[in-house]
Amino acid sequence: MNNTVEKEFFEKLYKASKTAFEKLFDINEQFYYCTLTITGDGLTPVISAWSHEALERECNGDEELKYDIEWSYADSPYYAWEYDSFHEVTEMLENCPDMSDMSDEEWEKEIDSRIYAMEKVMSKLDEEGIFSKNQERNNMVVLAEIMPPDNSNTNRAYRLNNAKNEMFQRWLKEAAE
Repeated sequence: MNNTVEKEFFEKLYKASKTAFEKLFDINEQFYYCTLTITGDGLTPVISAWSHEALERECNGDEELKYDIEWSYADSPYYAWEYDSFHEVTEMLENCPDMSDMSDEEWEKEIDSRIYAMEKVMSKLDEEGIFSKNQERNNMVVLAEIMPPDNSNTNRAYRLNNAKNEMFQRWLKEAAE
């Protein structure tokens, strides 16, 4: 992406993510995990989240299942929440060069550009206080992730979270790469 395209991608992604998270936090639940995630093939990023209440509903007392899914973006009932809000992002990415046709170097530069924008979006939303709506920010982990996961997720997590945050420390022990 060139600088103009990067800026447009950021703006569209920010608008979509803000809309989706605002609608998510209108739900009367206590969220502990919020992520903006993208696949390695560079498809439209989506949000996912877990609340304590959703985890209890999904597990229904099954502690093994709870351990398996509590940090899983894909197993959350809030995976791809408000996906329709991301239609402008999807349209924009459909007009970008196909990442599967790129050299390894081009692919890495493109995916890094998208992930960098995702991190900036989550940071800006955090600065605006969106992750404190109806809950304590210090009880939440905020992430910008690539799937499948790699250690770059942990590096971004450190930049997006207070290292003393108890929930962040749990995430580091239980889910970080």
